[in-house]
Amino acid sequence: MMRQCEKCGTWFVAKLDYVKLCYPCWQRRKDAETLVDELEEEVAQLRATNSQLHRQLDARGDCRPSKSSAIPAEMVKLLLQLSHPDRHGNSAAANKATSWLLTQRPPR
Repeated sequence: MMRQCEKCGTWFVAKLDYVKLCYPCWQRRKDAETLVDELEEEVAQLRATNSQLHRQLDARGDCRPSKSSAIPAEMVKLLLQLSHPDRHGNSAAANKATSWLLTQRPPR
């Protein structure tokens, strides 16, 4: 039976009563659905990887603060001067504090 494609308006022979799209329009729709499925799967994988990386960073204590909670550059400089290991007998605490403060410096 002859039908007009609901998508493009082309006339085609429908082999089944429920067919409303010509083959090219049907194929484009199937390809788009397949692509959407693949992209959704990729997004899910990327989110899982992102979560895993955040957990690893949290466990190591390497997470940088968000920009809104970042220490101002002038304050980092001052804190580095105050906590430097040379001023504290090269103590483990001074080394650890200085190392952490160095990671808080804004990029140049």
